Amino acid sequence: MKNIIIWGDTEDRILTDAIINTCEKYGGVSVFDGQRLYCSCDDPEFSICCTKCLREIGVENAVVIIGYSAEKPDDVKWNDDCICIIDSTDERSVYCAEGCKNVIGCSMSERDTIGICGCTDELNPMISLKRALRVGKRLIEPCDFIFPLANFMPVFPLLASSVVVLVDK
Repeated sequence: MKNIIIWGDTEDRILTDAIINTCEKYGGVSVFDGQRLYCSCDDPEFSICCTKCLREIGVENAVVIIGYSAEKPDDVKWNDDCICIIDSTDERSVYCAEGCKNVIGCSMSERDTIGICGCTDELNPMISLKRALRVGKRLIEPCDFIFPLANFMPVFPLLASSVVVLVDK
């Protein structure tokens, strides 16, 4: 099971809902969002925990997605194999990711690891992995891929969702 931590989503839950919907589509999900605990199927591929503040990551190969309202303590203890997904245009996200060895920047900037490079239509954006990405012992080479959507979503939730699927394959 792939462990996903959503750290600091805003009250509108756009990021959280996008990640949950993606995980439901790609193998099912068990979710604890601070208010509810539920599973979308009997044997989910993903586990999601939502939190406003994070001090330590004590699970292997966790994917941490930093939202716009993350609260950072003085020091976060990161596992070496943890992957952190941020909107690199958001200063708070960049600050919260300090100390993580594997940060994936997502935005429309050329300097980021992943971005949108085109669309076949509104619900089929073309995503570009711009540089090689190491996930555990696996190396994912730069590539472009279509990421089909059920509904329109903003840029960062879209890119974060595509990274979750990409690193799980």
